Formats: sequence, C-alpha cells, structure tokens
Amino acid sequence: MKNDRVDHIDIAKGISIILVALFHSKLAAFAPALIKPMALFRMPLFFFLSGIFLSYKTDASKFVWKKADALLKPYFVTLILLLFITTILGEGEFNRGLVGILYGNGNTIRWTPLWFLTHLFMVYCIGYVVCKYFRFDAIHANAKKVIIICAIAVGSVYIDIFWNAEIIMASEKFILPGLPFSFDLILISSTFFLLGYIFRSNVISFKPSSIIAIFCLLVFLSIAKFTDAYIDLNERVYRAPVFATVGALCGIYLILFISHLLQKVALIKSALIKFGSGSLFILIFHWLIGGKTFSILHNVLQLEIPFVLIAIFAFIMSVVVPLLIKEIVCKVDLFALFYLPMNNVKLYHRLKSQV
Repeated sequence: MKNDRVDHIDIAKGISIILVALFHSKLAAFAPALIKPMALFRMPLFFFLSGIFLSYKTDASKFVWKKADALLKPYFVTLILLLFITTILGEGEFNRGLVGILYGNGNTIRWTPLWFLTHLFMVYCIGYVVCKYFRFDAIHANAKKVIIICAIAVGSVYIDIFWNAEIIMASEKFILPGLPFSFDLILISSTFFLLGYIFRSNVISFKPSSIIAIFCLLVFLSIAKFTDAYIDLNERVYRAPVFATVGALCGIYLILFISHLLQKVALIKSALIKFGSGSLFILIFHWLIGGKTFSILHNVLQLEIPFVLIAIFAFIMSVVVPLLIKEIVCKVDLFALFYLPMNNVKLYHRLKSQV
C-alpha cells in the first residue's frame, strides 16, 4: 500500500511539516509555552512517519540511488545554487561553503533545516541494512524491545560526544560540528524510524482510542510542565532522556489520533494532505520565505502593524509559497529534473504526452 493512499498518514505528514515551520518562525517567541514542548515529538514524528513505508525488497544499489535521488539531489541542487549566488555577491568563501555542504550538518550549511535531508538519507540506509542484512523482521519481539531501548539509551547519553569536539590533525586544531550527515544522531533517529517500521500495520489501519489519547495528553502535559525534558537533534540536545522519549511517543500517538479525526473534515483534510505532499518543498524553502517576509514587512517597510500579526503572515507565507514553488517545479521540465525523483519525472512526462 502506498502512503499517498493512506489519508491520515499524509495528514500527519502535513501537521509534522507545519510544526517544523512553526518552530522556525517568529511565532515561537510569542507562545513558547505552547510551541517549545512540541519539540519533544516534532522530529521524532518525522522519522517515525518515514519508517512506516521502508521497503528493502530492491537491491542495495537501487535503494541507495532511489533515496539519494529523492533526498540528496534537492539538497545539493539547492545549496550549491545558493553557494554560487552568495559567492558572486561576495557573502562567503566558495571552498569553505562547499566543504560545509558536503559535510551536511545544520551548522555547516546556510539553510539549517536542510540538514534533515542528508540525515534522513543515512537513516534510510541504516534501516535498509538492519532490516535486510541483520534480518530485523525475524528477531523476537522482546529482543526488538531490548535493541530499541539500548539504542535510544546509548544515543541520548552520547548525543553530544562529537558536538564541538576538538580534534588535532596535522598539528591543526579543528572543532567538529558533529559527524558528517549528522551520523552521530543515528541511534536516536533510527530508533523512531524503526518504531515506525515495526508498527506500520497498526498505523496504516489505525484504530483511534479516546482513552489512550487522553492518557497520552495528560502524560505529555505533565512531562512538559514538571520536567525539563527537551529534544533538539540539530543542537544535540536530548534532555531528561526517559521523559523526553515518553513525551515523544505520546506526541506521536496524539498526532496520529488528531490526523485520523481530521480526515473526516473534507476541507482541512485536503489542505493538510497538500502540505504533506509538499513537505520537501516546505522543508527546503520555509526558512528563507518566512524570514524574508518578516524582515521586509517589519524592518524594511516598517508597517504600523502589531508584531504578532506580521509573524503570523510570515508563517503562513512560509508554508503556502513552497506549495506554489512545487507547482512550478512540476510544470517546468528542468526544475522537475532537479527536484523531483526520476520516477516521478518520467511519470509526469508520460501523463503530459497523453494530454
């Protein structure tokens, strides 16, 4: 079953990417008590949803190529184009910028949110190896639980072991911003990814429970209120690991529960599915569009409008304009070649030739 036929999962993807844009918007400064706790499940939800449709039936080379085409291609196209533009404008050194792009971490690239694309590529590859070559499916359920618990425990304890770590090479001192492609996060991200894979049948045929949802909500609110649990993978923060993990799992269930309810509301369902299907473009462009929109309205035009209204408008633009960019990309062959997976481009051409 394809994920575009499972409405509540696409709705969950839409909610997930909206939360990412919201977290990076100026609105975060107005409602920190509301927005900050959602960081507990914001990125874990992304990895969980990605793991639901992992398939390892193809050859390794085809799998890696497919994921590189879908994730790394738009990453490199966007950042290398940005690098050329900023170099021409004299806003950075080309060689240093190129090394940062190849390193693929949030602290080494200009548009920080794009770190997720390189890391998700690594997560898919690790998931493929674990499931195909280590036969994860054949492992006893209790053994899987032990593996999951150990992975999240070790990953959370050593999350910052390579963060701002000093190394000496050829008598030169370097500060590591984590490992390339954020590989030092792989135990944590893969845990949520594999949980999505393990529970995919349950998620696809999701049967919501109001009792479980209320319980998860109470637990989540308690953790947010009475503990200092917090997750920011890009900054290598996984504070109060036990509470943070429980909070993440509760948040994931709540989003699935809400998504299942929202699929009954046609207008909201349609909008969120559009956001979910355009999540790649929102991820890539929301940072620029939201920031520039806010800057122009607030700093350049100096409009006599309340700060919060400008922030709201900038946030809306940050998630809507990328959808328009997606429409343009789908209609322009060259853009489609650079931003859409090759199988989608071929399908697009076939459909176009039939019109």
